[in-house]
Amino acid sequence: MLLMIGPVVFDMTGVNHQSLSNEEKTAFGKHDVVGAAPIYEFGGEDEAKLTIEGKLLPRHLGGLDGLEALKAMRATGVAWMAVRGDGFPLGWHLIEKIKDKHGELDFNGVGQEVEFTVELLRAGAPNATTYLSLFNQIAGG
Repeated sequence: MLLMIGPVVFDMTGVNHQSLSNEEKTAFGKHDVVGAAPIYEFGGEDEAKLTIEGKLLPRHLGGLDGLEALKAMRATGVAWMAVRGDGFPLGWHLIEKIKDKHGELDFNGVGQEVEFTVELLRAGAPNATTYLSLFNQIAGG
């Protein structure tokens, strides 16, 4: 496993991501001071964005089912736990945006190469009942 978001496992043979980028910000309140540099007040954590980019080879390795599961998870509006392949928890994230591009279409209209980008926003943990219910639906349980 390279990465896991909720029930979707990213690995070398299915949903394969090739890059993972993380952007984190800190919130500061700016207070202008006459005749001096502004004073900044620490406001805590601000938005954090996780971006996953990858390529699927559906005809040879599959992966479209994982991409469709991510799309279904996005539509729930619920935060999902992200875990790096070494077991390090990346926290709860909302799936904000998914972009996929099919290239070299086969006779079924499916790309032989499918490039994808998934953008996630860090969020608080969802209600446990809601999360378990959605997890079972997405995972097919």
